[in-house]
Amino acid sequence: MVFIMYDIGDFRDRDLSAQKLGELDTILEKAWEDGLMVVLRAAYGFDETSAYNDPKEISRITGHIKQIKPILQKYGDILYTVQAGFLGEYGEWHSSNYGDPPSADAQAAVLNELLDGLPENVSVCVRRPSFIRALFAQGKLDQAYADRIGVHNDALLGSADDYGTYTDWSREEELAWAAAYFKKLPYGGETCCPSEYAEAQNAVREFSMLHLSYLNSAYNLDVLDGWKGGRISGTDAYDYIGRHMGYRFTLRTAGLSPDMKPGSELSAVLRIGNTGFASMCSGFGASLVIEGGDTLLTFPIQTEVCGWLPGEDAEIKLDIEMPGEITGDTLRLGIKIAALGETTAGDSRYTVALQNEGIDYSGGVNYFATYQKTDEGYELYTGP
Repeated sequence: MVFIMYDIGDFRDRDLSAQKLGELDTILEKAWEDGLMVVLRAAYGFDETSAYNDPKEISRITGHIKQIKPILQKYGDILYTVQAGFLGEYGEWHSSNYGDPPSADAQAAVLNELLDGLPENVSVCVRRPSFIRALFAQGKLDQAYADRIGVHNDALLGSADDYGTYTDWSREEELAWAAAYFKKLPYGGETCCPSEYAEAQNAVREFSMLHLSYLNSAYNLDVLDGWKGGRISGTDAYDYIGRHMGYRFTLRTAGLSPDMKPGSELSAVLRIGNTGFASMCSGFGASLVIEGGDTLLTFPIQTEVCGWLPGEDAEIKLDIEMPGEITGDTLRLGIKIAALGETTAGDSRYTVALQNEGIDYSGGVNYFATYQKTDEGYELYTGP
C-alpha cells in the first residue's frame, strides 16, 4: 500500500492544468503497474506554509475535485481510500480559510463532491470521528454515504485527545464508538510522538478497538522504533502490530465430502477466522478453485468478504455440482480471495494469502486439500 500526496498548492486561484492532471494519472498508473493499493490525499500544500492556503471560494475547491474525479474513477480499483484533504494545512481540516476546523458547510461540500460519482468500493476518510457524527446529525450528508466515510487519525496515540482528534467525547467513549462503527470502514493514519498512550500494550488495545487498517511506516519513527524489542504474546511488538493491522484470515476448519465423483455433488463447510484489527475493504470476492491435470474449475462463493469481521469467524457452506468429466490423477481444492475490479480481476497480485501454515498459496489461490483418483472417482487424501 502506498500513500500518495497530491500537492495542488500552485492552483488555488486557477483550474488544474493538463500537466498537473497528467501527473496524477501517471503516478496512479505506476501504482497499478506495481500491484499496489493507494491511499490518496490532495491538498494545497504539505508543509507549515500551507495553513490558510486553501482557496477562499468553495467553488474553486469543488471545481478541482470535478477535474480530478475522472482520474479517480479510472483507477478506482486500486484506491483503498481517499483522504478528504483539500481544506486547511496539510489538507487535515484545520487552519483553513473556512474555519479551524472548517465549517460544516465546507466539509459537506468537499465530501459530497468526492463521494458523488466515485466507485462505491472507494471510501473517503475525514480527520476526526466527530465530523462524521455532526455532518449526518445535521443532515449535511446523504445517509447513503454512511458506509463510505472512515477516519485518518494523524495524531494516533499522541495525547489524551490525540491532539484535537477527540473533541466532544472522552477517549474511552471515542474508542467504544469506533469499535462498533468502523468494523467495515477504514481507520488509518500515523503516530505523532512518544507518549504513555503509545506504549506497545496500549497501542494493540486501541488499534484493536479502532479496527486500524493501515499506518504510516515512516512517521513517527520514535514511536515505531519504540515498539521493536517489546513483546506481545511472545512476539516482537512491532511485528505483532504489523501482522495484525488490517485483516488477517485463517482457515479454521474445512469439512469436505470424503469422496468426489464426476456429475455428483461436492459439499464443503469452511470456517474462516479474522484475527486482524480490521475487516477487508469492499471490492473483493471469494471462490472455490479445483485444479489438477487439465481440470481448472472456479465456483464463486456467495459471501461478503468485507463481512468477515475482526475477532469473528465466518462459516461458508457449499454444495457444488461437479461436471460430468474430470481429468487429473490429483485434484487440489483452494480458496481464492481476489479483487473484482475490471483492471484487477485475474491479477494474482490483488489476491489474499491465508495465514495458515501448510497451505500452498500459489497463483493467488490458497490450496488446502487434495483428492486422489480412485477406480470410482476421487477420494479425499488425508495422508501422513
